[in-house]
Amino acid sequence: MKGFVQFYAAVTVFYTVWKHYILPACVNVGSMKVMESDVFPASIGGGPSVVMLDITHEKCPMTFVRTRLALDGLAPGSLLAVRLKGEEPRKNVSRSVSGLGHLIVSEQEEADGSIVLTIQKKGGPKTA
Repeated sequence: MKGFVQFYAAVTVFYTVWKHYILPACVNVGSMKVMESDVFPASIGGGPSVVMLDITHEKCPMTFVRTRLALDGLAPGSLLAVRLKGEEPRKNVSRSVSGLGHLIVSEQEEADGSIVLTIQKKGGPKTA
């Protein structure tokens, strides 16, 4: 019972912080809310518009959770470029995204050590 009470208290604190501090700093992307500083439109090589998601500050499993939320808010066939840091998040996000049927179009290592995964949401025409 003690474990449940501690869990409930932690969830309550998390919800309060989310409601009062994080949610007001969010913007709508499709049908979801994300941090304005983390998601922004971009264009790769004059090609289709890409939504960028910076999760370099996140740790597993939140790296995949935030990636999944971003993908859920996109139209089928849309592109999402996810910037992450570390080998573990790269493996986990790649494996999980592929397992859901999405296509990893490219994987590029940046000069600062971060990695950018470009993901095409399932259901649209194939890019690669």
